[in-house]
Amino acid sequence: MDKIAIEFDIGIGRRIKMVLAIIDLGSNSIRMDIVEIDEKTGSHRYIERCRDMARLSEGMNLDGNLQPEAIDRTISALREFKKIMKENNTDDVITVATAAVRKAGNSQEFIKQVEDETGIIVRVIKGEQEAEYDFLGVTSSLDIEDCVIVDTGGGSTEIILVNDGEPLARTSIPVGAVNMTEQFLFRGETEEALSALTDYIDSQLDKIHWLEDAYQLPIVGMGGSIYNLAIIENNVPGADRSQLHGCVMAGDCVADAFGNILEMNETERGDAGIEASRTDTIIAGVLPIVELINKIGSEEVIVSSAGLKEGILAEFIESIK
Repeated sequence: MDKIAIEFDIGIGRRIKMVLAIIDLGSNSIRMDIVEIDEKTGSHRYIERCRDMARLSEGMNLDGNLQPEAIDRTISALREFKKIMKENNTDDVITVATAAVRKAGNSQEFIKQVEDETGIIVRVIKGEQEAEYDFLGVTSSLDIEDCVIVDTGGGSTEIILVNDGEPLARTSIPVGAVNMTEQFLFRGETEEALSALTDYIDSQLDKIHWLEDAYQLPIVGMGGSIYNLAIIENNVPGADRSQLHGCVMAGDCVADAFGNILEMNETERGDAGIEASRTDTIIAGVLPIVELINKIGSEEVIVSSAGLKEGILAEFIESIK
């Protein structure tokens, strides 16, 4: 693991490079990027990219609270992240939490526990802010002017309408891979359960009136579910997320790939290349994309490995220029 030395401009004693850690405390996974940034030019390079499938939102459907086991997994992962930050001489850290912590009845207790046990200060962001960061992350890495950006996480889905490179509308709906699995598919992916889940997703999409302006626009999809779908569609087990960034899938191929996954059991899904931590939630994670394709008639889905963390990085770099 690289050790990053902080450089100084000898003439004025000003630091010209810094190391920043960005942590995305999601409902399903926790991700951290450690980035070296040139404060003069804004150029940057990634030093470390880490992930832990802590599944923070697991069991929230029981009483609306983050569960003790999930909290323990999350704090354990953050302790490991702290070690990695120290090894890389990190100067600063930005930590944001999304849907699971937004919704939890014990969110303030959780935030305090994280700070007490790890020293990490967590900022909870609203769904609209999450969507804004998604927009910044996508548009800073993909050359696309008109699209619908969709980020399906563990506890929510953010949707952004982009026209001429600008965000015209954004929203967040309570549809995620983990919460929908626990709410609708806890007894299996039966025809009845899938029908109920589909109806619920459609009811949420029907509330987004501006989707009428998104007819046949391409969808830019991000998140672990769309990444794993792309693995199946392209038959590239083990492909890195960066390798699939910008990958284009036809809308009908997305539906076909979804159908293929639906016919597999969890073991077969793992054998086909789907991450072991997602074999049980992949259906609820991909179905929102499938239903959105049906609703707006999209003919293609573009995979983006850039999203919230990259948007936070873009905002940070702009702030120090």
